[in-house]
Amino acid sequence: MAMAARTVDRVVAGTKAGGPIVRLIGTLDCKGNGTLHPLADVDPFVLLDQAEGIEGKGKPGFGMHPHAHLIAMTVVLDGEFEDEDSIGGKGPHNHTDGGLYMAQAGTGLTHMEQTATEGSHSVLQIIVKMRLDAWNDPPGVCRVTPAEVPAITVGDAEVKVLVGTFCGQTSPATVSGLPAILLLRVNLPAGASVVLPIDALHERGFLFLRSGVAVLQSTTEAGDVTSVEVRAQESIALFGAGSALDIQSGDPSTPIEFVLGAATPTGEPWVKLLGENGFVLGRDEAEAETEMARVVAEHSK
Repeated sequence: MAMAARTVDRVVAGTKAGGPIVRLIGTLDCKGNGTLHPLADVDPFVLLDQAEGIEGKGKPGFGMHPHAHLIAMTVVLDGEFEDEDSIGGKGPHNHTDGGLYMAQAGTGLTHMEQTATEGSHSVLQIIVKMRLDAWNDPPGVCRVTPAEVPAITVGDAEVKVLVGTFCGQTSPATVSGLPAILLLRVNLPAGASVVLPIDALHERGFLFLRSGVAVLQSTTEAGDVTSVEVRAQESIALFGAGSALDIQSGDPSTPIEFVLGAATPTGEPWVKLLGENGFVLGRDEAEAETEMARVVAEHSK
């Protein structure tokens, strides 16, 4: 029995957020500060930033910054990054292409990530809400090397399971407050296509195309199948219901690389408050203000 193609709801263009950073998910905070972007979240994903071609060591230079009630993930695409935190991880700990750094803020921490060497570096910064029942969990960090990331072949595609479980392979990247999400990094040869089975529990998701041109098959409400084209580093495609994502290379001479995120929406209340080059989450503005002040006071160095 053929798997039904996911519905591709829309394609959202990225917004420049300073320097090489392009905002793909996330907008202004509860006080109207930050980068205005048309896509506030893809529950539970509250931020997705891409930075391609960061040049030099010690960039972007945000320094130690606060978080609470969220999980920050760094996916290294090229080059090398290092991290440090306020909960014993003085480091620096280095991460190379294909590795993953996951920091659960829990009740609060400060941390920093920056390029570790000279040369050119590229990265995705992904932040998800912690499950509300885990907001009082302690902070913690999970570091996964490229060799520890499960890699499988689906048709002609090479699929790396960064977070979650896919085709029987489970990533070691996890923390106590992680919601039900899936994060994949996929490479597909020029002219090829692949059908990726996505668990129906992951009702919503996104596809960020890093290179090439992709054509996604989308099932309409009437049951018709249409094609949606996505171009590299310009936007992300949002998908909904269905049992699989059908992706084709849109250029017979160019391979494609993309990162796919999918999740079971939590529907839990949240607001974001920016401060000190970081941000915290709260159920409302008052709680967010209290949490920001507490984290800064307890974890500042």
